[in-house]
Amino acid sequence: VKASLERGKTVPQSTAAPALSIVSAVEVVDPLTVKIVLSRPRPFFEAVLAGNAGALISPKALESGADVGSGSVDAGSGPYRPVSLTPNEGAVYSAVADYFVPERGRVATLEIQGIPDVNTGLNGLQSGQFDLAYGNVMPPERISQLERAGFVVRTGDSLNTHAVLLRISSGELADVRVRQAMMQAIDRKLISDTLYDGKCEPATQMFSPRTGLHVPGYDPYPYDPDAARRLLAEAGHADGIELPVVTVVGNPGSEQNAAVLQEMLGEVGIDVVLTPMTSVDGVAAFNRGDIPARSSVVTFSEDSLATIEYSYMPGGVIELAVPDEAGLVALYDELVSTTDTGRQQELLRDMGREVTDKVFALPICYQTHNWAGAEN
Repeated sequence: VKASLERGKTVPQSTAAPALSIVSAVEVVDPLTVKIVLSRPRPFFEAVLAGNAGALISPKALESGADVGSGSVDAGSGPYRPVSLTPNEGAVYSAVADYFVPERGRVATLEIQGIPDVNTGLNGLQSGQFDLAYGNVMPPERISQLERAGFVVRTGDSLNTHAVLLRISSGELADVRVRQAMMQAIDRKLISDTLYDGKCEPATQMFSPRTGLHVPGYDPYPYDPDAARRLLAEAGHADGIELPVVTVVGNPGSEQNAAVLQEMLGEVGIDVVLTPMTSVDGVAAFNRGDIPARSSVVTFSEDSLATIEYSYMPGGVIELAVPDEAGLVALYDELVSTTDTGRQQELLRDMGREVTDKVFALPICYQTHNWAGAEN
């Protein structure tokens, strides 16, 4: 534990370093006990350690100098070993024969394929090419077809939100009135009804009802294209603006959302220029600030504070809120200084309201999880 946490803090390009930055010391108390000393209070830190920041790696492998990031070194502790990984396509894993929890890893080989089109994936399931299929939103007619053919379909709530992430540090998006205009130009119910058959609940705020950041019943920017045009004019853009948006190549959700948004925003004077890229390249371009907007499915953490730290706080991984994060910082500082759990929940909802009010992103709808497979 000590070796892994210290590596996570210091290894170059560590994705765990931001979450572990407040760990000032890791002390081994005895063979089964570790003491983690934080430089400041951090509620819910145990949830941080339950994620990738707390992943354990063999200290012998680390000491050997082996490239544990390559996937070719036995340095982990899970029931499967990676055999191959192809970004944007898929991964293959093999079971660890002597895994210390025998009932785990009963599938000898696990192959995950990324297929952007849900219908193609479901066709593969029905033809026997796949054993199990996952889709953010499965068309109702396909669900009925699968069930008639004897397949089992499971649908559940998700932490995910279909949204357009915004880079607001410069240009027209630095003006909150422009962002508010974009919010009021989007008819989320129409998108939900037409693209998702009502299975993706219209989002009035960025954070799913399953997160502590959600404010029940809060809808500050209802659909109102006339109000959107007035806000753009007040911001000095009566003649409109141009907005480049990254979409994910071959991902119907990203492409369909972006195409409909292109039409809706165009009606109020915002010319959306769609830029198709692979998922990996699109994320990198957006995070660098090369493109100011990205049509995406945003996956939030069960630890709501980690979501804020990752996306919106100064020093976070992508810092979406710069330069308008002052209100969030004040709320954050109060939250980490109180031990009153009720007050912590209030402050989390205040953070959710702050992100919504200042339109740090354009939420579209709240996703569901959908799995389909044979009865076995």
